[in-house]
Amino acid sequence: MEELTKISGIGQATAKKLAEAGFADLATLAAADPQKAPEGIAPEDWQKWIAAASAAATPANPGNEDAGAGDQQQATQPALPDVPDTKPETAAKGPVCHIRVRYRRQYFCPGEHLPVDISAEDLAELKTLKAIS
Repeated sequence: MEELTKISGIGQATAKKLAEAGFADLATLAAADPQKAPEGIAPEDWQKWIAAASAAATPANPGNEDAGAGDQQQATQPALPDVPDTKPETAAKGPVCHIRVRYRRQYFCPGEHLPVDISAEDLAELKTLKAIS
């Protein structure tokens, strides 16, 4: 169960859930069906973990006891599969603060963007105070 935590995204609690579902080591996880995620595990995470376990669970060479450090590193740092970028498109940003500003019951520090929907009246006041440019 401890070796499962070497995979990115699997902590102690998740490793325990996986062990209870019958996946106690990398080999059993690597052999799992990617389409049948256990209860409470997101299908996207499940597929990533199986791919990472497959990459990490390389068969051991019984005749080669003194394997190089490169082989050992590969087992502890599995390559993750290519995953499409699912980040949402960046939202439009408002003006940048030059000083700390409180707007709509929220503080904005220098370098942070104010909301896009800031009123023209508030923009003019902030420019007068030299809080924005």
